[in-house]
Amino acid sequence: MTRSRSRETLVRTIQILAIAAHLSGRAIAATTPDRELPDYDGRGGPPAPPGKALLWVPRVIFFPLYLTSEYLVRRPLGWLITNAERAQVPAALYNFFAFGPDHKAGFVPVAFVEFGFRPSFGIYAFWDDAGWTGHDLRLHASTGGNNWFAGSFTERFRLADRSHWTLNVSASRRPDYAFFGIGPLTSNDDRVRYGADAFDARAVVEIGLWRSSKIETAVGFRSAAFRRGYYLGQATIEDRAAGGTLPLPDGYSEGYEAGFTRAKVAQIHCPVLIVHGDIHPLKIINQEIVVPELKAAGKPVEYIEYTGQPHAFWWGMIDPAVGEKVFDDAMRFLKPHLRTQPATIDESLIKRVPVGGDRAGKRKGKA
Repeated sequence: MTRSRSRETLVRTIQILAIAAHLSGRAIAATTPDRELPDYDGRGGPPAPPGKALLWVPRVIFFPLYLTSEYLVRRPLGWLITNAERAQVPAALYNFFAFGPDHKAGFVPVAFVEFGFRPSFGIYAFWDDAGWTGHDLRLHASTGGNNWFAGSFTERFRLADRSHWTLNVSASRRPDYAFFGIGPLTSNDDRVRYGADAFDARAVVEIGLWRSSKIETAVGFRSAAFRRGYYLGQATIEDRAAGGTLPLPDGYSEGYEAGFTRAKVAQIHCPVLIVHGDIHPLKIINQEIVVPELKAAGKPVEYIEYTGQPHAFWWGMIDPAVGEKVFDDAMRFLKPHLRTQPATIDESLIKRVPVGGDRAGKRKGKA
């Protein structure tokens, strides 16, 4: 019994040693690189393909570009950005240029560089919810040196979601405008310079409807006066006109003054229906500007005002009865101008529901 156990132990020990020796041999073989093949015939290795040698030509040609982009641009910028983030420079700049706990007011220095014109620099300032919620202010002022000034001021009233009323006034004076002539045969060689003084004032109403659709209307005034300009000694319109090589453009000597409303009214060639709530603050634009201009231009226009109705009343969300009346008035207005009259609908096929649905009842209850 003892001999049998001793023999069995000896066999197992030999097996373990054999496995360990095998594994260690494989490990040594795996870590030991293969011996390089001797050059028995003295001819060396296979020749390199021609394309591999030709690769050195673009490498040498583009090495200065690589050196510039890698060591003068990418690495310095990477180092600068990394260290700026670690030092929290972006957050410090944001807190410096934007004020208040919600950063709703602030200013930003701006610069504009355009080839062929004088560069400019200035400041852009903003203030959201100025004084009260929904009242935003914007100011932009810049200069490009002597006789180059531009500025604009914008006041915006947010009336509702995706609807706002904007007032904007802007003025500019520049001596470096470019004119290339009139017609399809002009070229860059025909470029001459002129100066201009411009003034623009406008009121814009934008009403968001369903999804991305919207209604936008604007009234305002624009004027422009043209004068002799200059830029890097280039010829001016007056120089070419005096030499007889370029006639002065129409209206160059007089400039122009025009109202936005009249320009837009002139493009209307169909009857116009305007519906408005009498307590909406913007009704003065239609009453005192748009409607009188339409009538003065001889355009067929009908203006209907609905008592006690604010903005967006025509959907019937506030008062379904008023919403139905708007659609009835619109149908009455449109029918005389339709070439094909709509057919009478079988009332049995119609299911009448409140115009505003549940939302109308909720909004009416709140009112």
